[in-house]
Amino acid sequence: MRLYGRRLRIALLIGVPPTLAGIALAAAVDSGTRRSAALVLVLVLAVPALSVSFVGASVVAAGRRPPVGTLLVAFVAGVLVLLPIPFLATLLVFPAVA
Repeated sequence: MRLYGRRLRIALLIGVPPTLAGIALAAAVDSGTRRSAALVLVLVLAVPALSVSFVGASVVAAGRRPPVGTLLVAFVAGVLVLLPIPFLATLLVFPAVA
């Protein structure tokens, strides 16, 4: 908590991309978007937004800005790790409901 308490504005900004992605997804689902379209929206909006937030939080925790190449590698790694989650959640939720 002290880490982000000293950098409150930056800590708040870290949460903006996932929040905006969540609002956009909620609006899309509320408007009657098909499940497959919502899944594509998750891949296009939420996965990169979460990855950007993780990279931003890592930079804040490190206390210094790493080279751009390192940030790019971290972003791509985050996207690759988060990419299968919507598919796995869909595969695991449906059998649980049935």
